[in-house]
This record gives sequence, structure tokens and C-alpha cells, in this order.
Amino acid sequence: MKQYLALLALIILAAPALATENIFDHTLYSASSVTLDVDISNSIHVTGQAQEVRARLFYFPKDFETQHVRNVRIQPEATPEEDHLLFTWRNAQGTLEFSHQSTVTSTFHQPQIREKILFPYAFVPPEKSRYLISEEIIRITPAIRRQAEEIIGEETDAVRVAFLLGTWVQANIEYDLSSVAVQASMPSDWVLNNREGVCEELTSLFIAMLRSQGIPARFISGVAYTNLEILDTNWGPHGWAEVWFPDVGWVPYDVTYGQYGFVDATHIAIQKTTDAATNAAEYSMRSRGGDFTPEPLTRVFTLVDRGPERTPDIDLRLRPALEHVGFGSYNRIDVDIINRRDYYISADLYFGRTNGLTSLQNTTSILLEPNQQKTLHWYVNVDEDLRSGFEYTFPLRVSSNVGREAETEFRSTQQGMHAQREDIELEEASITRGLASDIECTFPETVFAAEPFRVTCTYPEVVELCLTQCVQGTNITQTFSFTRLGAHTAIARAQRGESSTQKILTFIVVDEPQLALSANATSPVGYQDEVIIHIQLEKTSVTDPQDILVTFENRNFFEEFTVERLSSRHTIEIRIPAHHLTAHNEFLVTARYDAFEEEMSEQTTIEVLVVPESFGERMALISNRFFAWLDRLFS
Repeated sequence: MKQYLALLALIILAAPALATENIFDHTLYSASSVTLDVDISNSIHVTGQAQEVRARLFYFPKDFETQHVRNVRIQPEATPEEDHLLFTWRNAQGTLEFSHQSTVTSTFHQPQIREKILFPYAFVPPEKSRYLISEEIIRITPAIRRQAEEIIGEETDAVRVAFLLGTWVQANIEYDLSSVAVQASMPSDWVLNNREGVCEELTSLFIAMLRSQGIPARFISGVAYTNLEILDTNWGPHGWAEVWFPDVGWVPYDVTYGQYGFVDATHIAIQKTTDAATNAAEYSMRSRGGDFTPEPLTRVFTLVDRGPERTPDIDLRLRPALEHVGFGSYNRIDVDIINRRDYYISADLYFGRTNGLTSLQNTTSILLEPNQQKTLHWYVNVDEDLRSGFEYTFPLRVSSNVGREAETEFRSTQQGMHAQREDIELEEASITRGLASDIECTFPETVFAAEPFRVTCTYPEVVELCLTQCVQGTNITQTFSFTRLGAHTAIARAQRGESSTQKILTFIVVDEPQLALSANATSPVGYQDEVIIHIQLEKTSVTDPQDILVTFENRNFFEEFTVERLSSRHTIEIRIPAHHLTAHNEFLVTARYDAFEEEMSEQTTIEVLVVPESFGERMALISNRFFAWLDRLFS
């Protein structure tokens, strides 16, 4: 007899965590480490009775380079799979509960980059080139590419490129708290067009800009310490990025927190993915009429310990250009920033507000090369309507997001020197910004290994297209071919008068997606037992097979599964009560997926023997076979 299976899948995104503490402590950002107790839990309400209910939990802390998970307690027992835990209930009814409790210690994370990293990258290995692709949320559009080109100009240091893109996003995209509680994340092109978003959306735009210039970047979802009043906890959902640099590896960037090249210890990573569209949990049910309702996922983070405060990476010195000025006068405040380390350091600086004084700039971001010292200049304006006959002293303070601050002061009287801004203004170094959008290039972003493809670039004047060699002209067409998998880069440069420009062209070289299919089952089994089948999919190509449809079937049984992306291995478990089968059973397993506009198919078979222990069981198996024959006859 045929088993009629009702499959209902429901994706539940994580709701804001619940908290037991709400007193904000800003000094946590300077801690060398933090330790949290983490409790992830949920309830599923089943109506009627279900043959099987499954919950896949993706949202729980995992071990990463600077994050250690211990004291793990999982209830009920779950099966660990590639990137999630699988909870399974059979013959389920009423309320089902599951939880993942652990203790997590996270440390301040700042990979040390000691030398300039040449941009653009000449080559990106194939395992990293997947982080260059346009995704559902992290979309790479022509507008995003043009904006990134304008920001970067002719910069040749990849560390500075990432800093320029991150600080532009922080300065130009408004952090909009009204959408914090919205579950769906807006795509990166929407964020650029509307110039607003929350942390995940700012991060998505930042990643899309990096990828458009051939720099791999991935999305990190997790939690971080926050003082947002809209949340009822100090530990809120958060998203940031990791950027890949050759010979260094993955480096964290949080554009929302102004942390470029590092993240503080309060960042707890949960998932590292190619896109921002991540799931906290997925639920499914197999039933003949029952139903179920999962609650929103509950998350509780409790601080239990903290490490000692970090020694600041920078020193600050503050001094006024003029010690004494008149009412209404301008003054210049010079800030010396000294990098105490032999690697790159970034910092956000904040200029404190003072009554009677208007600051023309309140915040700025700075990137320092190893052991470098820089001087920034802030300009202030003394109010004109101060009371005559009085002398005013204006205290000034500059603080940073890396735990260092400096103070100074100057005086003002009605008889003091009156300076205009131009009298004290220092000429800032100009930054070259090209007009890369003037260079028009057409090329395929994804190409097949060993297959030739053409690139065409045009410009009103002479353009130079360079890969292994350079070709010049106003309209250039070159044919390329790569056998090495990964991402390769070409540069189109042009000069118009004194202005120059360049455009980065990235070609991702892929192979044909392929997979290996295998399956095994418990056999033989008794009539009262349960048959357990495991179907294994394993990637055998560098390119990830996607949208894989797996079917499992025989005369009286059919079930299908979808695997969105196979990045390494994936196991599908199927359980069948033996009394639903016949004595001799052969199952056909098929995996179908697309490869370069051609459908690929892999097949294997499994044999299962059911051994009866009584005459009644033998007759029941024969009856199953007879009804399966009738079903085929009349279907």
C-alpha cells in the first residue's frame, strides 16, 4: 500500500533575544575576552498526531578561531549535520521542546597585517572565489560597482580599499532603527538607492562593493553587545563581515560599530555564509492530517565573566593651534594619532561637545600603517554672543573606539585674536578619485575553464587593458582563456588630461558541478523494526552543485528532498516502519541537478530484506505486495 506523506516546511527567523541583565557597561568593548552562558530553545505545538516532526537548528554558537564553546547541553538528543542540529520526534503529539545550552568564550579579534597587500588581486583560489558571487541579498549591480570604483579611485593597497569602502558605507548609509524588528533583510542595491538600513543591510552593501572589486567577503551573523533602546536586552542580533586577504586569511570588519580590521570580544559568531539570507531554524512534519505551529526561537545571553582590559593600540595627543582667541573666532585643534603596533590599526575618533563652541566635525575614521603617526585637524567656532568682560576656558576632549582619549583647552575673551577659518586652515592632502564609470567594459563574470571568452572596453580617449600584457586603444577587444580554477583579474586604465581612472574586471573560472551519490540501509530487519536509510551526497567538483532534487522510491513508497547548495557533504536520513514494506524491497535513489544548462543525474539502488517471525507477519508482507501490485495495475 502506498504511504501518503504530507510534508510541511516552515522557516522561522530568530526573534530578539530575552535577557536577564539590562545595565549597559561600555567598558566591555575594551575587554580582552567575554564569557557568556547561551540558552537557545523553542516549542513546537502539534495538533493531532504526526508520524514525524523535524526541527533543524542552525542558530547556536560554534567553535571558531577566536571563539570557544564548552559545557554543551542539548535536549533532547540531536543528530549533528553539516551546519545544523537535527531534532526528530516520531509519533509526536502535544508540545515538543528542544534546547541548546552552552558556555561561550569570545576574544578580541584583530589579525595582524604588517605589509601592504597589493590591489587588485591577481588571483583568488577557487575555494574563496565563491565569496565573489552576487547573491539574493548581497547583490552586485552596475550601480554598486560604479560607486565602489568611485570610492576606491586608484588605491593600490587592499587594506586601504576595504577601509575606504567601509567608512563610506558608515558615513553615507543612515542606520535606521525603525526596521530593526523586521525579519526580512533588504538587498544591497535597495540599501544603496535608499541610503538607509540596519547592521545586516549595511554589511550586505559593504560586502557587495568588495566583491564587485574582486575582494572575497563573507557574511557573519551572530550577536553583539548593544545599548539599543528598542531591544529588551544588551545582547542583540547583529551582522558583520569578514574580508579575505592573501597570505593573511579572513579579517573581521564591522561597519556599524566602526571596527575595520577587528571586532571586540562581545561579537559572538553564529553562522558564516555567502549571503545575508540566513535561517535560524527550519521545521517539517510528516503526517496524514495533523498540523504544527513552532514558536519564535528564544535566545538568552547572560554575561558570566570578562577578561582584563586590553592595552590601547594607539596614543592620542591634542593641542589647539591658538591658545587665546576672541568671541566669534575660529580655532584649529590638532590631534596626533600614534600607532604603537607594527601592523595596521584603524580607529574611530569622537570630538566631545562643549557649550559655547561649535565643532565643524564630530567624528572621523582613521587607518594607520604599522608604527605610523598622523595628525588630524578639527575646526571649531567660538560663539559670538558670549558675555563681555568674562574669560572663558573651553575644555576639549577626543576619544576613540579603541580605548584611548586625550584632553586640552584654550581661552577666549572679547579682546582675543579673531581668526577666520582660512587664516588657520591647513591644506589637506588630496585624494585621487577616478571616473571609472566612463570606461565601458563588457565581459562574462563567470567563465568555464579552458574556454576562450572576449572582453571589450571602450573610452572616449585611449584605454589600456592589462592582464598578462597590456593593449591600448579607444575600443579594445581581447580574448582570454584560463585553465586555473579560481578568480583572475584584469585592469582597464585610462587618462583624460590630468585625471586618470581604472576599472577592475574579475573573472571567476569554474568547473562543471559534480557530485557522488551513495546510500545504505539497515538490512535485514524484523517485521516490527524500523528501516533506517542514509543517502549521502558528496561534492566532487570545486564548484558547488546547487538546487539538487533527490528522489527515493520503489513500488509503494516515494519521497523527495531538495538540497539548495552542496558545499561538501550532505546526509539525508529516512526511516520506514518495516511492516509497511514487503519481504524483498528495492529502492531507487536519484539525484538531479543543473550543470551549465544541462541536467545531470546520478542514481543508485538499495535492497532491504524484511524477515517475518510468524505466519501472521509473513501474510502481512504478502498482503503489502498484493496491494502494491493492484496500485500499479490501476494507476
